[in-house]
Amino acid sequence: RTVLIPDATNRPALTVIRSLGSKGCTMIAGAPSRRSLGVVSRYTSEFFEHPPPATDPERFVAAVSGAARRYSAEVIMPAADVPASALSDHRDLLPAGINLVLPPREALEQAHNKIRLASLAEAHGVPVPAGFTARGDCRNDPRLESIGFPIVLKPAVSRYQIDGRWKNASVSIVRNERQLDEALESRAEFGALDYLVQEAVPGEGRGVFILAEKGQTRAVFAHRRIREKPPEGGVSTLCETAEPEPELLEYSERLMAALGWSGVAMVEFKWDPLERRAWLMEINGRFWGSMQLAVASGVDFPWLVYRQEVCGLPAPAALPVSKRRLVWIPGDLDHFLLRLRRNGPGEIGSILADWFRTRGGIPLDTDTFKLRDPMPFLLELAQMFKLSS
Repeated sequence: RTVLIPDATNRPALTVIRSLGSKGCTMIAGAPSRRSLGVVSRYTSEFFEHPPPATDPERFVAAVSGAARRYSAEVIMPAADVPASALSDHRDLLPAGINLVLPPREALEQAHNKIRLASLAEAHGVPVPAGFTARGDCRNDPRLESIGFPIVLKPAVSRYQIDGRWKNASVSIVRNERQLDEALESRAEFGALDYLVQEAVPGEGRGVFILAEKGQTRAVFAHRRIREKPPEGGVSTLCETAEPEPELLEYSERLMAALGWSGVAMVEFKWDPLERRAWLMEINGRFWGSMQLAVASGVDFPWLVYRQEVCGLPAPAALPVSKRRLVWIPGDLDHFLLRLRRNGPGEIGSILADWFRTRGGIPLDTDTFKLRDPMPFLLELAQMFKLSS
């Protein structure tokens, strides 16, 4: 079938295009510019231009709708939050009968609202950090003293609209009263949105990646981050297949059932391995950056969700998962350059030792770099060097 991928500017979109295109789907990629990762892939048949969904969501959806009619697309599969939100909000502009592959709207809205999600989690026995909901200035709230510093301020949503434009709303870790003053006085989202005030919990970030159908878990994947950008924590540049912790899997399945979820989800936790304690952080109802590792390991999420949501075919009862590593070469180069800039020439030995341990005796796959589809990687390198020059 003909599948339209809007905002094909990122690695998840490229993975979706490669996965479905290699299975015989006709892939139509949209982006604000032809110089976009998914657009230059050999698996993309046609390109259409659209405005950035973050700054002009209604015109973006109108452009997507026009392209869907022009190319007789049967399926629209957004690969990121902003285009997904825009398409969901303006669904009435899309051609009648077209299959917009997204989780149910109510489930998506509840999952993406951190306040509503925390309430749902508590009601179903999924631990969340201790805290309370605030509106405006929380400095005089007596509950603040019972939590103590450091605290985490979490806006209800990660992105919000003002005058038809999307704004970012990010989490703040606050270690003392001075930092709390700065956050509340300088960050517009804490005045515009309700937010959570929560204790800072210990542990490491862990994610469980799931395909669910009407609340029932159909496929599961997890990975372990080995290197990240920035080095102190961020997106993974080197990761490997891992078994999800049983507690995290159980909590994730409870949440999928409570939401009646259909589609892919990334359920994120803080995990204390010594105490074997977990706290829910968030749920993202979108494809994730390192999804190529899941595909290489045998859990082809784009194809599985396409089969489920478009063809009505269930995922296989058992998916054999092989252990592999995935390196994102441009991101990994950034990781090493950041370490070199911060620590100086004395870091070179450690960098070389880490680089030679990249494979670690495990089959190694690359993310954007593919010999059969080289243009996305070359474009990514060109953009990286342009930014650094």
